[in-house]
Order: sequence, then C-alpha cells, then structure tokens
Amino acid sequence: MYRYTVEERVFIVRTYWKTESIKSSQQQFLEKCGGRHPPSKSSIWALSKELESKGALLYEHTGGRPKMSEETIQNVKDRLLASPKKSLRRLSQESGSSRSTCQRTAKKANLHAYRISVVHELKEPDQVKRVAYCRWFQALLKESPGILDYT
Repeated sequence: MYRYTVEERVFIVRTYWKTESIKSSQQQFLEKCGGRHPPSKSSIWALSKELESKGALLYEHTGGRPKMSEETIQNVKDRLLASPKKSLRRLSQESGSSRSTCQRTAKKANLHAYRISVVHELKEPDQVKRVAYCRWFQALLKESPGILDYT
C-alpha cells in the first residue's frame, strides 16, 4: 500500500462510502490528486476497515524493541553495583533478564561489568634482569641490524 496523507486517506474512504464503487473512488482520486498512483482495491478495503474498527486513519508505529521497565533497569543496576566483578552472564541468570537486557541496562547506567586481571608486579630483582635483556638486545641489533626484518 502506498503512503497517503491523512487528507488523501479521508478522501479515499469518503468517496468509497459515497459511491460504494472501487473504480469510481479510484477515478475521483486521480482527478483530485493528479499524477499520484490510485489506491488499489485492497488498499481501499483496508482503509475502510481501519476506519470502521479503530475510528481513525492515522499511521501507527508498530515496530521496534519493547521498552525496558524501570523495575528491570533498577534491579539490574542494583545487582551490578552490589557486585561489579560479576559477569553479565551470571548477572542475567540471577536477575532473570536476558544477557542483552543486562548489557543495555549497564550501558544506560554507565556501568561496566568487569573482572580484575592479576598482573605480575615488577620487583627490584626484575629490574636487573630487564636491564641485562635490553643490553643483550642492543648488542644483537649492532651485530645484525636486519634481524628485525625477519620477525
């Protein structure tokens, strides 16, 4: 079905109800709107049924993701604040929400689930080993300057 303005939709339904003829309403639409494509038989019937059932000829937005409830957002946010080391998968299992819902909620709240990774701490004896390695590598580069081209 082509997108018609509200005025055009009203005109189509009005002429169809007056004349009770598809052909007649298509012809009158062409006379009024000029070069626009006339409505098809199914379009006229659909508009007529829409007006009878809903009482309006306005377009409805039917697509999109359903909105998250404030309760869900608050639940996930509280759980994430209580234990920030918890993974999103575990959080979704405990909260009963999907993983993507937990992810979107964390993003909206500007929170991030993370795990602290343990890294080796450099100590005083390590500095001696690092300096020795650097001197060895510098000597290697002086002996064969093209060695970095091979790796």
